[in-house]
Amino acid sequence: MTKAGTDPLLETPLIAFTAAGELILGYDQCQVADCSRGRVTFTIPRGITDGLLSDVGRSAQAATLAPTSPRASTPTPNPAPPEPTVTPPAPPVETKVDCRKAKCIALTFDDGPAPTTRKLLAYLADKQVRATFFMLGQQVETYPKLAKAVATAGHEIGVHTWDHRDLTKLSPRQIDREIVSTIHVLRQDAGVTPRYLRPPYGAVNANVHAAAKRAGLAMVLWNVDTLDWKTRSTATTLASALKKTRRGSIILVHDIHKWTVEAIPEIIDGLQAKGYQFVTVSTLLGTTKPGLKYFRG
Repeated sequence: MTKAGTDPLLETPLIAFTAAGELILGYDQCQVADCSRGRVTFTIPRGITDGLLSDVGRSAQAATLAPTSPRASTPTPNPAPPEPTVTPPAPPVETKVDCRKAKCIALTFDDGPAPTTRKLLAYLADKQVRATFFMLGQQVETYPKLAKAVATAGHEIGVHTWDHRDLTKLSPRQIDREIVSTIHVLRQDAGVTPRYLRPPYGAVNANVHAAAKRAGLAMVLWNVDTLDWKTRSTATTLASALKKTRRGSIILVHDIHKWTVEAIPEIIDGLQAKGYQFVTVSTLLGTTKPGLKYFRG
């Protein structure tokens, strides 16, 4: 993992403990390889870290094992530093959109929530645009007030798994755990029951299809990839979104990147000038079936 405060790509590096006292570390693959895998997290068994922790680390670990913890029975990491109060913006005015007639598109955000999500919510409120957020369970656990603020502001929330692991590399039981633990924390912290799953990297196989069906989730991928995580550029992210978007597009961006968030007002203005109307994934897709994949409206 890169040193905290020096990584320009991952504004909120993860260092946390699971309810079993295992250490979870997260880093960005762009700092060590070819950027093809995005964010990576891994868990270090408790027996290995026990002799290496500082006094502060041992105190943090002990806190996760407290019997009074409401999540002691679930595989979720303990929240990181205290989260500031978030005042969610007012929800956009609800309007009915017939995407059979309108040029509907869906703006979707992956990997959050994160501190940058606060500014994004303000931009979306100012533009009166609803979006869909595919959240990581570990980020919801770390920033529960932000997750709740996203829901309160009228946006849609889906599952992006617990810690962004490639589900095709996991056993059926592990896949279920990645999905179910995230559903649990979204219900508890954001007050929502998700309808959609976005598998990390868009990687799916028969086991992932089956797990999504068991969980009652349709799988939502994308057909416009801005590559914002790779280019690290507000201007390039804006140009990509404006060039690639077509009617029915599902646009992929990430609310963990400050340059992406700064591009959002101009993305909205530019696409609205072309006659596109922003809607949530549920409005764009209409009726969906659990376990099936959807790339566009």
